[in-house]
Amino acid sequence: LITISISSPPAETTKVTGKLVFTSLQCSQAPDIVTDTQRALANAAKVGLSFVEVDSSCGSIVLGYEITMDTADVNAFTLGLRTNPGTTLGSNYAQKYGVPQ
Repeated sequence: LITISISSPPAETTKVTGKLVFTSLQCSQAPDIVTDTQRALANAAKVGLSFVEVDSSCGSIVLGYEITMDTADVNAFTLGLRTNPGTTLGSNYAQKYGVPQ
């Protein structure tokens, strides 16, 4: 279970986009991982679910995301996601799906 912290819309926002690639997951896991990724990213970015969009494509599971978040938090969020995605997305998420590449 991933907890969610919901905050009100920030005054100044920035869209952060990217992809998370999981080479060892099956396409049948896509519905669950999309939902769990949306929650994990919202929690890490300190925004509500409505500010996070996640889609998936198969082969490997590739999750594209777009987050509208407080501009002041963008650098810390993106640095954390790049350098330590397992911590940023949460330990339960990393245990369930592994760490994206």
